[in-house]
Amino acid sequence: FTKGNGTAVFGFDGGTLRAAASGSPFFQGFSQVLIRAGGARIDTAGFDVTITNPLARELVSGNGADILKMNPGTLTLASGISMIRLLDVDTGSTSANDGALRIAHPMALSSPKTIRIRNTNSGYSTLELDGSQGSIVAPAAISLSGRSNAVPAIRNVGGNNTLAGTITAQTGGTDYRIESN
Repeated sequence: FTKGNGTAVFGFDGGTLRAAASGSPFFQGFSQVLIRAGGARIDTAGFDVTITNPLARELVSGNGADILKMNPGTLTLASGISMIRLLDVDTGSTSANDGALRIAHPMALSSPKTIRIRNTNSGYSTLELDGSQGSIVAPAAISLSGRSNAVPAIRNVGGNNTLAGTITAQTGGTDYRIESN
């Protein structure tokens, strides 16, 4: 997305935003990206996209995830995020490839209260931590479903990062993989 002249703010409020190509930044020229009550459902559709704009949740109540990443490809969050309650790394499928959600900013995981990695059995997705721009500390509780494949659910791809919240193992397959390169 590219804004025209003037100041622009992009707002999510339900629905699904599907990438049509790989690229960075995903929102070009927007001063802020707001997440409203309906949440932000982002379908990378096999592409690799990066959000460099600050993300903020408006002070409204809503049910479900504030951010939900879906389908193959990588969504990189390379900015600070404020006031997010629930971050879903995937769709909760038993068979889908939901790609990777890469966190590449020290403040990107400072606000979520819960991170859910829900794909089970042969389904897979990965929460990637890239602290090359500064260490990432994730105080959120992480709910991790079991799988029946070798794809790591959490991968450290750069820097010294910390998962400071509790990690709860949920049902599904028999594998709960965390990898650090």
